[in-house]
Amino acid sequence: MRMLHGDKTRFAIEFELNEQPGGSWMFGRFCYWIGGEQVGDVGEGTSLRDVLFSMRYIIADAGKRTAPSLARCDKKVIFRVIQDSLNESGNDITRLIPDELMPACFDVCPHVDIFNAWHIYLVDTQNLSKVVYSADGGNNVETVELARGEFDTIASTAYRELDILLDTYQ
Repeated sequence: MRMLHGDKTRFAIEFELNEQPGGSWMFGRFCYWIGGEQVGDVGEGTSLRDVLFSMRYIIADAGKRTAPSLARCDKKVIFRVIQDSLNESGNDITRLIPDELMPACFDVCPHVDIFNAWHIYLVDTQNLSKVVYSADGGNNVETVELARGEFDTIASTAYRELDILLDTYQ
């Protein structure tokens, strides 16, 4: 059973449960589609339960990523500033985001093995969201603009589907 939420040419989440899912481990395949590019090592497979648990934090930050000053920066600057802040190697982000925001809220990459090479960040303005991502630590940075809330809606829908699957296999 393959599930696709969103539009692959903009942003989508796709996952599939293996025929032998291993009970509550829910082994399967999972990936993001960002601007038509498949992101995540979908061929490797992963525990969809672990994806679900990791996505809990992404969902919790929905609507809490508004930082227009940061979003106006060049994609490489956005990437570097967030990355440096998360690695505690820079504090440039403090002048670009509201005081109440924590830098981790911008990280929308599930922290599971299939995304090991990837860094994926989301920054909102009043009207749009920017997905900024890289598979090589920031040497090659890509960005896709989405409608504000588009990412959060798709991620929330996929999260609910995964949660229903977990209830089924527990």
